[in-house]
Amino acid sequence: MFKIGDFSKLTNLTVRALHHYEKLGLLTPETTDPLTNYRYYSARQIITANQIKAFQQVGFSLKEIKKMLENPDLMEDYYSTLEMELKAEREKVKKKQAMLNLLQQNPLTAEYHIELKEIPERKVVSIRKIVASEDQEFQLWNELMSKIEKQNDKITDSPQAMTIYHDPEYRQTDVDLEVQMNVIGNSSDFKTISSFMMPTVTFSGSYEQMPQVTTALALWTENNGYSISGPMINIFHVSPAQSSNPDDWVTEAGYKVRPNK
Repeated sequence: MFKIGDFSKLTNLTVRALHHYEKLGLLTPETTDPLTNYRYYSARQIITANQIKAFQQVGFSLKEIKKMLENPDLMEDYYSTLEMELKAEREKVKKKQAMLNLLQQNPLTAEYHIELKEIPERKVVSIRKIVASEDQEFQLWNELMSKIEKQNDKITDSPQAMTIYHDPEYRQTDVDLEVQMNVIGNSSDFKTISSFMMPTVTFSGSYEQMPQVTTALALWTENNGYSISGPMINIFHVSPAQSSNPDDWVTEAGYKVRPNK
């Protein structure tokens, strides 16, 4: 089970949105602690959360989504209506069709290899800031690379270009991001990061598959007796800065964990 804040990070839905969905009967927590009133969600509920997000992105209202989730037979009628609307919006067809394709996939059958690894203690140069949105991450990387060049810092052979998402829940604005790379040497500007355990998925291609990636990570975490203990992390082996072709991108995604007691 996952606390509402952790579930928020796994689904990129704010806690406020999750409370709203609960009130509508759209996505109810798997269980609620009667003493603390803490809400807990299961890994399988990430599938429903991703369906809700995808349906919203292709234009359905929450009322329509609730009807479809309660009666899957209605989906075909709604799909037909949407296809007619998409023909009138030719510039948006590709993006919306991709979301429909995502809905038709079964996340439980997606083949992602999960590896539990220890990220060893290391020395890094980093920049951490509040940015307007996750789309502004590239600005932090540009700033970090300029800093490295200016200071003549020596990057390790395995630099582990890493983005850390520090917010305790998913945020659409004012996002707390940190970018960092491994370095050699000593400087007052460097910091030492302690080792930690992290289940990871290394995948190729665009970030549109991130919902399936986080679902696979959550299922592994739940099935293997671990709990999330820290922020979401992406390690970029081939990043958009290195290639403009999404097919070339290689990303390792995960988060810090600890064994359940």
